[in-house]
Amino acid sequence: MRVVIPLLVGGALTACRTGPVACGIDSDCDDGDLCTRNHVCLPPSEIREVHITWTVGGMAASDATCRGMQFTLEFIAEGHYDPLAYAPVPCAPGTFRVDKLPTVFNIVHVIHGSFFHTVAIDPSTGEAAFETSSPR
Repeated sequence: MRVVIPLLVGGALTACRTGPVACGIDSDCDDGDLCTRNHVCLPPSEIREVHITWTVGGMAASDATCRGMQFTLEFIAEGHYDPLAYAPVPCAPGTFRVDKLPTVFNIVHVIHGSFFHTVAIDPSTGEAAFETSSPR
């Protein structure tokens, strides 16, 4: 968490950044930091790309196996940031990618109706995979 502390310097009020800065695009960030998907400026060493993959009933995800199913993918960084959710995520591609996700996001919740599954994101590869059943 970054905190903005006002300082009075030479009669002018200025700000000293000591933590993550809110952003919308990379150019909003200073010192080579990048704007993450949860809108925080962080150094590249604290950001990664994450790939979520899934199968349906033991088979590759496809139009035939998914039959229109969609998910909500909720990325979790307990104690650091609010959850970051993407919805609807179509099942048929069998994969979902998030670039520029802070490395402290280490869990993804997969939600589809009453189906709720927690999947760990591999800290070294940024990969996570799950199995779901075919929609009825």
